[in-house]
Amino acid sequence: MKVRPAATMRASLGLFALLASGGGSAIGAEAQSPRSNPPLTSWTMQEVWRRDGTESGEPFAMPRDLLASKDGTLWMRDFKDQRIRRFDGNGKELSGVGRLGSGPGEFRNANGLLLHPDGSVWVNDPLNARLSIFTPNGKYSRQVTVATTGWGMHWDAWIDAARGRVADPILITRGFGGARSGWRLLTAGAPRRDTIARPSCPSGAVPPAMRYSATRTGKNAGAMMGRYPFTTGGGEAPDGRGGMWCADAGSTRVALVRIPRGDTIARTSIDLPPLSVGRAERDSVARAMTKAVAAYTTSDFDASKLRSTKPGIAYVQVDDDRRLWVQHSRLYGSSTTTFDVHDRRGSHVARVSLPAVLLHDGFMPIVARGNDVWANVVDADGVPAVARFRIVK
Repeated sequence: MKVRPAATMRASLGLFALLASGGGSAIGAEAQSPRSNPPLTSWTMQEVWRRDGTESGEPFAMPRDLLASKDGTLWMRDFKDQRIRRFDGNGKELSGVGRLGSGPGEFRNANGLLLHPDGSVWVNDPLNARLSIFTPNGKYSRQVTVATTGWGMHWDAWIDAARGRVADPILITRGFGGARSGWRLLTAGAPRRDTIARPSCPSGAVPPAMRYSATRTGKNAGAMMGRYPFTTGGGEAPDGRGGMWCADAGSTRVALVRIPRGDTIARTSIDLPPLSVGRAERDSVARAMTKAVAAYTTSDFDASKLRSTKPGIAYVQVDDDRRLWVQHSRLYGSSTTTFDVHDRRGSHVARVSLPAVLLHDGFMPIVARGNDVWANVVDADGVPAVARFRIVK
């Protein structure tokens, strides 16, 4: 494989990291709205190791999902190369998994990893219309052929713990062309595929859904589209045992609702109010967006529409120990990432400080189990890496 210089990686990742992090990691943060309800307990994290691929002569191209097996082996999906790179518990690179193609164990658009209770790893590959299954040591095992709707950046699948089934996101059709989002429950061999509907999430004061688009015609035709910066936040995280933690972009707390009825079972007790967006942060994001859309023929992006606040909750997820991790929107200029950790009923456990900026800040989950945390991170030069951290209580 051809080695990519760091400058090439920075060009492909710089805009995404800048926008997701709220304007970059420049030193000198502006004043922000204060966080409410400070917790009684705080944890920190110490970095154990970090790898960017250059150790083996092959820098990462486009890191996405991470998965850590029970023995501490880390699986990292490199989207651009369409392969999975693996590292042992000490960060030593192991043999990789897959390559671009349509044969057994190959990928064309792999966009997610999931660890099954039996130790196998499931990989979603919508362009090949299948889920590929690998053994814990990275050997191809078998596949489940499915027409999938999971074309996003991240495959939001989860495990139904009661029966060990994989819950795959789909749209459920309900008469006269109506549809509602939900999940189909899959196993490796059984032909029956039950479906369950996704419940509604208690709503906060949701900001208006503002979207932009840019198009380019001719030989290099293409399109760029998405939501305006500072309007996304919250998320959904099923706990695998009949509940789903959720918050929208206007929520200050996270609710646990029952699947599929939607009645609220519990709520977190820590408020994360919206943060003010200062001039430096706003100008930084406006410049980055304006430069990005300038590469297209037409665009409806309007920098004057950028909001003066952003959601306090950036992302929610449930870890391998059923703890809820609520990621804070990052303060402008900060080089750390903050989480509130809650137990399975929403009681606050600790506020955790991770000494790094996440590569896909607010768009990709970390991996946490016990006192270990794995994450895709990015340095000040925009070079991506994977790192293992240890929680210090």
